[in-house]
Amino acid sequence: MEAPCVVPLVKIEDLLAKCGLDSGSASQFIEHCTFGKESVDLYDCPLVKIGKDNVCLSIFSACAHDAVRLVLSQCGRFGHQFDEKGACLEVKVREVFEKNGIQAVELKRRIDGHDLQIDCLFVWENILFIVECKNYALPSETVQSKHTFWINQKEAAAQLVRQVAILEQNPQLVREELHRDVQWERVVPVVLNGMPFSLPGLHWGVYFYDLVSLWKFFASGQIRCVNEARPSVADVPHKGEDTRLWAGESPSEKDFFASVENNKFYELTAGEFVPSPLPFRVSERLMVLTSIVGRSEMVLDEMVRSMLGDDR
Repeated sequence: MEAPCVVPLVKIEDLLAKCGLDSGSASQFIEHCTFGKESVDLYDCPLVKIGKDNVCLSIFSACAHDAVRLVLSQCGRFGHQFDEKGACLEVKVREVFEKNGIQAVELKRRIDGHDLQIDCLFVWENILFIVECKNYALPSETVQSKHTFWINQKEAAAQLVRQVAILEQNPQLVREELHRDVQWERVVPVVLNGMPFSLPGLHWGVYFYDLVSLWKFFASGQIRCVNEARPSVADVPHKGEDTRLWAGESPSEKDFFASVENNKFYELTAGEFVPSPLPFRVSERLMVLTSIVGRSEMVLDEMVRSMLGDDR
């Protein structure tokens, strides 16, 4: 009896050709996605060779339904950086603040033989925020990939610290670039990642934030976790308690700093994810047991609360 996950290699090549890949690109794609000696797990490499002409598609990766994350994970595995998208990220970040009534500018000068290049700076009430935008790919599960990612983040922090030091010695540059007389009591340096990566607290002299969290902060003054139940169990999602991001009706510089210092988005969702086992058959005599990380399932009490409210 043939296992349902075993597919002829030629079928995958034909499918990739229909998607616009030439023969060489299709072969390279299959090679990168095939599990081998240097692979860490089946998430990055969901194809397993079965003889010369067939491959086995890992069911748990196929069930993830998130091709974007698979591609980004592969980019991290090979250390690919998105430097060519850096300028686009910087523009997007400045636009977010401008749309919310906060003047944000970039600053490029040469001071005493040193290049000063700040992607985004703005004065919000009594705080000067200095933002360095980075588009590093998220790391894979390999130790080398994680190490490289942390080194890149640390280097970004060191770069930003140097820029802040130059700017603190030449504060008039801020006023010249903003074309107005502004004052501030403190400086907050932020490495803002294009990928969803933030850290709580101060690290290497800077804070770490990300673009998605920035969008969500200005979108609403509150957030909540929504744990969607399976359709066969319930037709309504379980909604957690609201978490306020703004102290008032509109965001303030104190609210934004609090979000940068301790990102509530990750704090709320971290406890929702749990690993669960997933077995699948490779052949009549071989079964593979792996695990996937997903949201925890709703218990009966949560379902009742989601449908009737807490005052049932």
